[in-house]
Amino acid sequence: MLSQIIGLWMYTGLIFQGQPIAKPSPELVIYFQFINETDNNLFYFRQDQRGYCERQATYSIDGNLLKQKITSANPDNADVCSADPDMQIGGLSSTRFEIKDEQLYLYLTLGEDELVYVWSKVN
Repeated sequence: MLSQIIGLWMYTGLIFQGQPIAKPSPELVIYFQFINETDNNLFYFRQDQRGYCERQATYSIDGNLLKQKITSANPDNADVCSADPDMQIGGLSSTRFEIKDEQLYLYLTLGEDELVYVWSKVN
């Protein structure tokens, strides 16, 4: 499983209540790069706005959980990035995931529902 996750992934879709839905912000571009067995990078920007957000984290895989600790944020990040919990140094997360059909699925809780972020491998 670990070797499958390494590489660059691009956010390509959402699944809500088991059904694919349109991305609420089509101009949002997100890349998630798993550099090696312990380090990853999250980078995003909006095509209709200036600036970007980027952070680095250490990660581990525990069964079907992706556990991350944010270790640094790019000092050149846009001001709005500081409001994103996923850009705050020291932040911890544990997210259920799976890789199927050559796509990465990240399962996030949204109230009582589940929102699935779908990522396609770039390389």
